[in-house]
Amino acid sequence: MKKRLKYSSLLLMAFALILIGCEKETEGISKVTKFAEFEMTGPEYYFLEKGTPFSEPGIKATEGGEEIPVTTEGSVDETTKGIYILSYSAKNSDGFEKTVTRIVIVYEGDLTATDLTGNYAGGYYGDATMSVSKVKDGLYQSTDVFGYGPPYEISGKIADLGNGDLIVLPTSSAFGPVLKSEGIYTSTTLEYTLGIEGYGYIFDTVWTKQ
Repeated sequence: MKKRLKYSSLLLMAFALILIGCEKETEGISKVTKFAEFEMTGPEYYFLEKGTPFSEPGIKATEGGEEIPVTTEGSVDETTKGIYILSYSAKNSDGFEKTVTRIVIVYEGDLTATDLTGNYAGGYYGDATMSVSKVKDGLYQSTDVFGYGPPYEISGKIADLGNGDLIVLPTSSAFGPVLKSEGIYTSTTLEYTLGIEGYGYIFDTVWTKQ
């Protein structure tokens, strides 16, 4: 009995020494870091009429209430219809970076003249359905831009570039990142070539309004 007690005591002492050693090794390593917080002036989806000079609306990053530098990447071609992604990055005092984006949509014509909302049938495989709702003039939300259906719907936004041109904005999906996908529209159809990163081809996607 005494031998067992002595053996148990030795084990407890060894375990205690291990814990003390671990505490010394990790002492001062664990800490909480606060990522930058962004305050964006102007909309996240910024519509710019073709030919109009683009002026950065402004963005500010702070850490703990103190303003920190912001790095901007990307540019806008005001002469060409399409979408342009501006990335804003800021590093906190621990060197951790956070990034937010603004999408500038260069359009042409009167975006109020068209309404793409409604229920559609078709998709890449031809037997899917999707619903399109209006976010604001020129910007729409789709329940499934690809048309694969449950449980792999790819919800995404569609931008009206004016005069029959549209673009599906980049988004994420179970198949991988969806690339910006250009197309056309009429009063009854939406057509675009959907690109998915990592695939060696594009998907010709056609929808007919019901």
